[in-house]
Amino acid sequence: RPAGKTLERDEIPELSTHTATLVFFLGADRIDEIIAKLRRPPSTPAAVIYHASWPDEKVIRGSICDIAEKARAAGITRSALLVVGGVIDPADAGHRRSVLYS
Repeated sequence: RPAGKTLERDEIPELSTHTATLVFFLGADRIDEIIAKLRRPPSTPAAVIYHASWPDEKVIRGSICDIAEKARAAGITRSALLVVGGVIDPADAGHRRSVLYS
């Protein structure tokens, strides 16, 4: 979560220097602030997932340069995850959808 909710100081800039996928819980109202702290190329894949696993789930995909605007355009301002990293890159055909719970 961004600072102000749980920590005195967030470590987003430091953590984002690694290549690992980052997931921000309950940060949909602060996407612009989070994105501004990332030390990743503008083309880095990103997604906002609203109501993950609920019947009204929405997945908005983009990159860190446009994901905030796409989320706003979709009306997403809360109850969402921000995911940043290659794991959500649709061009990566190596990922399959899990059928464990189907």
